[in-house]
Amino acid sequence: MCSLVMNRGSTVSAHTLIDQLWGDEVPTHPANALQTQIAYLRRALGGSAVAPILTRPGGYMLDLPADRTDVGRFETLRLEGGRRREIGTQQSLAAGLEACRSALGQWRGPAFFDVIGLDFAEVEIVRLEELRLLTHEELAETLLAMGRAPEAAAELGSLVIAHPLRERLHELLIVALYRTGRQSEALRSYARARNILAEELGVDPGPRLRELERRVLAQDPELDWTPPPGVMELVSEASVREPLDRQPVSAARGVISAVPAAESELVGRELEVGRIRELLTRCRLLTLTGPGGAGKTRLALEITSSESSRPVAVIDLAAATDDDVGAVLLTGLGAAAGVESDPVSAIVASLGDEPWLIVLDTCERVVAGLAPMVESLLAAMPNTTVLATSRRPLGLVGEIAWPVPPLGVPIHGLEPERAPAFELFVRRARRVNPELVLSSDDVAAVAELCRALDGLPLAIELAAAQMDVLTPATICAHLDGASTLAATSGTERHRTMRATTEWSIGLLDDPERDLLHRLVVFGPTFDLDAVLAVSAVDPTVTVERFATLVRSSLVAQAGDRYRLLDTLRFHLQTTDDQPQRLLDAGRRQAEHYAALAAQAYDEVRTPAQCPWMDRLQSDLTNLRLAIDWCFSPDGDEQLGARLAGDIAWIWTLQGNLVDSRKALERASVVEAPPHVRARVLLGVGLVAAPMGDNDLVRQVCSESAEIGRALHDDRTVAAALLTLGVAEWATGDLTSAASTHDEGAALYDGLDDRWGATVTRILRARTARDMGDLQTAEALLEVAVDDAKETGDRHVIGLAYEQYARLCLEWGDRERAEMWAQACLDQNETLGYQEGICAGLSLIGRIQLADGNPDAARSTHIRALGLASAIGHLGATCNALEAIAEIDASCGDHHRAALLLLSAERARRRLPLPPLEAKRIGALRRSLENVLDTGWEDIVTAARLGSLPSLVGSVLETG
Repeated sequence: MCSLVMNRGSTVSAHTLIDQLWGDEVPTHPANALQTQIAYLRRALGGSAVAPILTRPGGYMLDLPADRTDVGRFETLRLEGGRRREIGTQQSLAAGLEACRSALGQWRGPAFFDVIGLDFAEVEIVRLEELRLLTHEELAETLLAMGRAPEAAAELGSLVIAHPLRERLHELLIVALYRTGRQSEALRSYARARNILAEELGVDPGPRLRELERRVLAQDPELDWTPPPGVMELVSEASVREPLDRQPVSAARGVISAVPAAESELVGRELEVGRIRELLTRCRLLTLTGPGGAGKTRLALEITSSESSRPVAVIDLAAATDDDVGAVLLTGLGAAAGVESDPVSAIVASLGDEPWLIVLDTCERVVAGLAPMVESLLAAMPNTTVLATSRRPLGLVGEIAWPVPPLGVPIHGLEPERAPAFELFVRRARRVNPELVLSSDDVAAVAELCRALDGLPLAIELAAAQMDVLTPATICAHLDGASTLAATSGTERHRTMRATTEWSIGLLDDPERDLLHRLVVFGPTFDLDAVLAVSAVDPTVTVERFATLVRSSLVAQAGDRYRLLDTLRFHLQTTDDQPQRLLDAGRRQAEHYAALAAQAYDEVRTPAQCPWMDRLQSDLTNLRLAIDWCFSPDGDEQLGARLAGDIAWIWTLQGNLVDSRKALERASVVEAPPHVRARVLLGVGLVAAPMGDNDLVRQVCSESAEIGRALHDDRTVAAALLTLGVAEWATGDLTSAASTHDEGAALYDGLDDRWGATVTRILRARTARDMGDLQTAEALLEVAVDDAKETGDRHVIGLAYEQYARLCLEWGDRERAEMWAQACLDQNETLGYQEGICAGLSLIGRIQLADGNPDAARSTHIRALGLASAIGHLGATCNALEAIAEIDASCGDHHRAALLLLSAERARRRLPLPPLEAKRIGALRRSLENVLDTGWEDIVTAARLGSLPSLVGSVLETG
């Protein structure tokens, strides 16, 4: 029964069931014996007429819905709990908590207790136990989000004891203890975690845990509890969504992008919500249209908040252009494409055939570039639905354009308080004036104001934001004055919105207006440091002026960042009569992000790596805008070259090869200073290496090294040699690779640069292993592993662990190889380094196959193939195809194995296999030739191979 439950909905072959039931002690007539067991089982489940065990060709299938098994109920409930927690309101958190508790309530002991220790159950038991722990973590996170820290601490105490090596549990316990006023206990908890990790694994706590200790010692206010929406109301059309740049990114198939939670209860839109939800069941493209400030975004977010049956992604296109809309979609959907890849193909490969709901927000400026991509996505992903918000439809066949109506306004002769527009005004007014009490005159003035603003939500919010200093009657009077100045063109609604916007800006003094105009140079969000950078006055004065803009609801808060209201941004861009101010702000913005990238160039090689990577991901759009400004007619190309060179390594780590290549192409033709030119060339090499263009890597890195030598700049030379050696190794020139990396390591040692020396020695160990010198490889790695931990760079640590795992495989020590490979995968997944994740998965898949588990190995390599293809990494793509071919051969599918091997071989024309891999794959090829009883050339002639991307897509689809 356990086997049938594990494979619910799929046929389990009779041969497999016989093997699982009796092992080596097979009865005389195994088929009859199995039929007898199935009959007993059917009777135990209620009789053969109603029992859900179905006979299928070659085996049996358990035909039960998920909610009829405790495993199915557990997984459904835990997913529901996670989705509710992501929504983030107090009500959804409470529902998520209940779902998590119900999920854990399905457990009555260890998973599949009756078959513990049997090989066929091991993988599923491990998977479920891991999900059980993740659910405990999610429950604790939900309690913390709800402000119930004492309960979270109680839950976590026993979990930390039972699972002492799980750093996330330690992190949550420390936060819970700190929030209950037990700072000393929180610090002791950290000390215990540090000692346990050192004694058991010989490692230090990860960067996040170390950073948490620092914040506890500093009593960082950000560690304090922040009430979720539903406890403290926050109303603003532009602040109800997290920006695109703040969304977590993952290139794994099936990952649900974080859906931003609305920060306030929706007012007066019940009919609209019901109608839109009904329309989404009948169409695949629905566009909410209307002017800025109509509440399109807030309405779309309300729709996503109730989605529990499909993955959802929300993508903000406010700062996108027709040229970069593909890159924005890739980022927002957690996909990545190689520099030559089509964005639509990369998205399809990453998202698969799941029934996604994709929300595209603020589409009106990129309709020309966006519409063809949406059309292609919908054609390639038949289960996907798109909900767009735009001032005009996308103009595609099958699109339903649904105008968002204004809020209902007070009607003369009826109670004004019952009108949605009136309710919204009062809610927003009480945010700035909590003691607000409206007299009968005030009620009449508010009603008149709502009618004058035509029920537009954003216009109402802007007006209500002044209720801390003005009366409703005063606001009405000033609004009338502003209306007389409004343009006479356009619809009445547009004129009303413009009048309200002009009136809100008119309340500012000249310096405040100047600062507001400068903020248009930013993308969807920005931080206070960026505001200070674009201001032309003293920082203290700037902070005071900026606070006024926030208090006036002209700038909205988005966590620890800020955003300019979309409607206001458009108004400022179209009414600014001081082009010199915009030019100055653009220069300051570019200089700020260039300085940020220069600082990050070194910081991402330290224990501060993860916070810096998160920060730069948050500012991805701002970095793009800075580069665009630098290479504009009024820009600074040399500044752009500096920025492109400094950000190249970081964007390589993040899998953002498209933006990096685009920036480096612009920078490559700039007459920059030699040291800048050298770094740009190195960046070109970093982007070309994953694509397998090793001739270009050798060319540009050799030139970069020559520039460094001419400048007597050993650091530049060493960096160029590091990447040059990788290209030499990748093309099979192991002697040159060893010599190049030896020279680079010596230069880094002379500079006392531990990071550079460590990376170079790890790569040198790889070359030594491939040359058959395992003793040298081991000696280098013994030192490099410890040095990698000292750097705090997860990329370097993961690289060291990867090479140790490969060395253990050469020794035949699969148990230690698996330990190091899993450690490699953990480091790279925490960092989000896609190339490193591929390497870890490749190793784990090889070990699983060697351990006799081809199904698990296939699943692992399929995931690696999807990631490698998404980021355009040719070597990793070929590795995955070769590994799947090996699995196919072991399972008897020799023809498919030969085709996959042939495809990888053809793709490797510029990228030969390292010697040890060549030996292994060569043996596989010879084996296939013998089994197929034909020559390899005959197979080549018979095969009709399409492009590599089409083959990869087919493998990902069929498994």
